[in-house]
Amino acid sequence: MVASHIRILHGGDFHLGRPIDGVQFAHADLRKSLIDAPYDAVTRMVESAVVENAEAVVLSGNIIDPRNCGGYALSFLIEQFDVLAEQQIPVYWALGSEDRVSHWPAMPQFPSNVQVFPSAAWKRHSLDCGGFTVEVAGRSWNSGGL
Repeated sequence: MVASHIRILHGGDFHLGRPIDGVQFAHADLRKSLIDAPYDAVTRMVESAVVENAEAVVLSGNIIDPRNCGGYALSFLIEQFDVLAEQQIPVYWALGSEDRVSHWPAMPQFPSNVQVFPSAAWKRHSLDCGGFTVEVAGRSWNSGGL
């Protein structure tokens, strides 16, 4: 039987680890929620991918700035990738201007389900979706434009 639909979750611009401007002016009851919001959004995206049996998760950049994020944010992101790996859900990540390859001192060892698109050229990945193949194509941010 051929699937009649596919489920691909998309996320971007989480800015994990980035200080949130203006938190000091927010009502005290809201501060923790504001600080936790990017992490909560990633957690909910991953939980939704698992619950909905997603075929893939596509990330479109500015997920984390490795120059400023600190250890917690990077560890958290890798843990979320591990959750998706356990469920055999691939992640296709087109890096943005903040998380581009040149900003990483060394690219971390992400789980094998994470595919980072190159910036030099478009790359395609084949994704089996219950009897038919879908191509996921992307390219990471490149200061030279597309």
